[in-house]
Amino acid sequence: MKLLFLLSMVILCSCGESEQQKKERLLNEWSGKEIAFPSKILCLAGEDTIDYKIPNSDFLVVTYADSLGCANFKKHYSSWKRLIAKADTLAKKSVSFIFFLKPSDIDEMRYVLHRGRFDHPVCFDMEDKLHTLNKFPDDPGFRSFLLD
Repeated sequence: MKLLFLLSMVILCSCGESEQQKKERLLNEWSGKEIAFPSKILCLAGEDTIDYKIPNSDFLVVTYADSLGCANFKKHYSSWKRLIAKADTLAKKSVSFIFFLKPSDIDEMRYVLHRGRFDHPVCFDMEDKLHTLNKFPDDPGFRSFLLD
């Protein structure tokens, strides 16, 4: 009886999708998709409120973070600053970056960005319009996209 139970558990567990298979599936699902953008949204560049528009560049990196992802963004925005600076240097400004954040506390996030002198475009998507339009994966590792 125990052997039958153990054998059943091994078969059930082996039928599930591995982490690697899940990543490959998500990459295949999202390759070639178009990202839909909301028509009206609050965007900032530094301390200035700006009209939202897709930057005119060869490539665009779009990052979406919900309230949980915003906590991670607050910790690592300096890494984004370094990546953007490196992309500007290597790609001669042909890559633009835009961030869509849905923080639980917009004032705190604005303070963090101001204190860290993060002057790249950030859109505060408090109604979660970008996610609603696109149905992003639950895995926060799959919420940054390189668009051409």
